[in-house]
Order: sequence, then structure tokens, then C-alpha cells
Amino acid sequence: GGHGGFLPRPSGTSGCPALLASLAITVLFAPPVQAAGGAPVIEAPVETPGGVLAGAANIAKGAFDLAVLRPLGVIAAGAGSVFFVASAPFVAPSGNLSEAWDMFLYAPLEYTFQRPIGDF
Repeated sequence: GGHGGFLPRPSGTSGCPALLASLAITVLFAPPVQAAGGAPVIEAPVETPGGVLAGAANIAKGAFDLAVLRPLGVIAAGAGSVFFVASAPFVAPSGNLSEAWDMFLYAPLEYTFQRPIGDF
């Protein structure tokens, strides 16, 4: 039939929750990031007051970040690209194009993709 997509989706289902769940699992269980010199970044365990409750709070913060803040950051970057394109003819003659780029695009993308999970 005419599903319009590359892979047909079973009728009556939405791929959005499954996509978000798979993205969250991928991000949470990704291998450690390598430092510039190629050495793995190793973090020492940190003792936190509150023990299990502090761990549960961190999990909740990470889940909120992945489910709400990261998607909002992507939306903000999309809106920022529209604002950047609209402002470029007015900003370019004054030489402030890089400042507009930083404000409208770089800042939302940095907040969305370079910030540690749960750090907001």
C-alpha cells in the first residue's frame, strides 16, 4: 500500500515512542567517549549523600533531560535556523554574522548535543 515510508509500519501504531525509547537506550549505554589524545576518559565513583535516593534522582533527571529537554533543544535549533536566515541580511552588513550564528544555532545545538545528560 501507500505507506509513504521506507519500511511499512503496522496500522494503528506510532513510531515516536519507540524511536524515543531506542534513542534513550542508545545514549545511556553508549561506550565511553575518548579524549583528544585517544586515552579513555575514566571517572572515579563519587560518594553522594543520600545513596540510593540520590541515584534515583539522577536517573529521573536524565530521563527528563532525554524525554523533554533534548527534543526541545532540537526544536529550538530548528527555530533558530529560521531566525538566523531571516536575520542574516540585516546582520551581515554590520559584521555580526558570527554572533547571530552563535546565538541562534550554536547555543541550542551545544545545549542539546554537547551537554552531559542530566546537567541542566
